[in-house]
Amino acid sequence: LDRGIEMRSAHELLQDRRAVLLNPDAPEFGRPAPAVSVVRLETTKGDIDIEVTRDWGPRGADRFVSLVRAGYYDDARFFRFNPGRWIQFGINGDPQIAKAWRTRTFPDDPFKQSNVRGTVAFAFAQPNGRTSQIFFNMGDNSPTHDKEPFVPFGRVLGKGMDVAESLNANEV
Repeated sequence: LDRGIEMRSAHELLQDRRAVLLNPDAPEFGRPAPAVSVVRLETTKGDIDIEVTRDWGPRGADRFVSLVRAGYYDDARFFRFNPGRWIQFGINGDPQIAKAWRTRTFPDDPFKQSNVRGTVAFAFAQPNGRTSQIFFNMGDNSPTHDKEPFVPFGRVLGKGMDVAESLNANEV
């Protein structure tokens, strides 16, 4: 028996993760995203794979990947739907965690990639006001969204758009 191995309960691990998420200044949130990575969102309708391309929006990619690594989006719900235009998610279900991130804005990225169908970007209410909320472009939103600019940092892969299309406010 190796007495050097510490056994931890699932509850303890969840509490550790929650403590990290309650501290937006934790070192985990300063790590850059890889040049290209794939994040899988598991929904009630199936999986949605997002290819995150750091070159498109480095700050957005870094924030999204760091929140994914920390489990911020686990059990998050899609909450805003505009059929044919976009669907949005990104508010943590724990009110204290959501509050901790609500004012944690980060600067906008330079605009590089157009908001065409399947691209993924941060939502915001004002310049340099991105926090944790993400949307999928469900159609070509470039005429309006490129002017804002909403800066895509990734794109939905494969059948993920079919899954995204099947989502609605009553089922996620």
